[in-house]
Amino acid sequence: MRGKEMMSSVKTTQRIALWLGFALVLMLAAYLRFVAATTTIVDYPIRNDAKDYVAYSVNWKYAGTYSRAVTWMPDPSITWPPKEHFDKALPDAVRPPGYPAFLRLFVPPVPGPEFVRTAMLVQAGMGVLIVAIVFLLARVLFSSAVAALLAMLLAALSPHLIVMETYLLSETLYTLLLVIGVGTSLWAMRCEKEFTQRGAAAVCGALLALCCLVRPTLEQLPWIVLSATLLVPRLRPYRTWILCGFLGFVAVMAPWWIRNLGVIGHLTDSSLMAQSLHHGSYPDFMYNGDRASFGQPYAYDPDTKNAEASVSSAVNAIVQKFAAEPGRYAYWYTIGKIKFFFDWVVVRAPQDIFTYPELATPFRTNKFFVLVHAIMFGLHWPLVIAGLLGMVSAWTRLPRAIFAQPQIHGMRLLSALLAYAILVHIAVAPFARYSIPFRPLTYLLALMTLLIGAKWIRELRRKVPVMT
Repeated sequence: MRGKEMMSSVKTTQRIALWLGFALVLMLAAYLRFVAATTTIVDYPIRNDAKDYVAYSVNWKYAGTYSRAVTWMPDPSITWPPKEHFDKALPDAVRPPGYPAFLRLFVPPVPGPEFVRTAMLVQAGMGVLIVAIVFLLARVLFSSAVAALLAMLLAALSPHLIVMETYLLSETLYTLLLVIGVGTSLWAMRCEKEFTQRGAAAVCGALLALCCLVRPTLEQLPWIVLSATLLVPRLRPYRTWILCGFLGFVAVMAPWWIRNLGVIGHLTDSSLMAQSLHHGSYPDFMYNGDRASFGQPYAYDPDTKNAEASVSSAVNAIVQKFAAEPGRYAYWYTIGKIKFFFDWVVVRAPQDIFTYPELATPFRTNKFFVLVHAIMFGLHWPLVIAGLLGMVSAWTRLPRAIFAQPQIHGMRLLSALLAYAILVHIAVAPFARYSIPFRPLTYLLALMTLLIGAKWIRELRRKVPVMT
């Protein structure tokens, strides 16, 4: 009887310690994010991609036109909105509507500092939620509570995740939808009733579509999975689930596709794809090795306009480059692009982890933020390498030593998503900014590698006699 009571007491203590650790890490995540949101000052925050997103949200909300044209005039003497000014906005489909729909919730007719700060604060809250979801994912994937807290801590401390929340860019929303989608998929895998399985699969497909409406990175994945399920005999038992997921994906994407057919005559606008293919075709992101062109080699290339005329033009330009220097481009499209995709420094950024110049940031002035930056900088490449090893080993027999089959299926899902993201960015421009939403998945796969390594070490210690 006493033994049972002791066991129950130990389990209760462990639960208390686990949730206390969860609360502490969550408070740490909130501190880092809300301090960054309230003290960061971005130099011209509505610029480049951010300018497009804000323009879409303003025109959509106040003129009913989905256009990236800058139509607002920050002059308080003008009665807003001037109808004749909005008439200049022509509808387009260059960027998907997910992030503009988010900004539309609180964007004013004339976006200013208050709007930017509001977006920072809302995204800081989203960042805290991401950290909490990473913990829940880790609890499903790992039996170890310590590993779950460690995964959560890595996500909480990630400087890139924190800094992206201070920009009017889509990465934070995309990361949130991605981890929610992964969590829903893990739940769907554990459903036992057939009806529940199909419903869960449809929800997963819908969440994948929401991700694609924010960033189109995963847009081809449902078609690939559906084709593989129909063509590969071993995948036939999963056809019903996959079909339900595909229908959920199509149901959410359909309004955007139908709108585009009526406006531009195509399901999507391929101009950004042509640009991205072309921008990613320069080894080391330089034009003919010129350091002055680093980050923007296409601006120095006289053939840029022709290469970006269409996707086929971009592909033809790449084929010609391969024919001229096969060895150089083979290296770039394998090792070089993967390195840049996971790099610490964001290409085209002013420096370090920043995408846009920051006039004030706690990562320069707050000693605790500086310490967090230094720790994560030192851990960056070991975590990336461990994550890539985990991505590969998830498909081997190695995880069977310490993980149950449902956990292995979950890790293979993470592995497939990360591998797909890498392959997509091998084809296009592998800017490190685009890998940031996949950092939580990378951390989880890295921890899988560490847990397998720890198991090996324990086994070796048992087999090798201790020297006295």
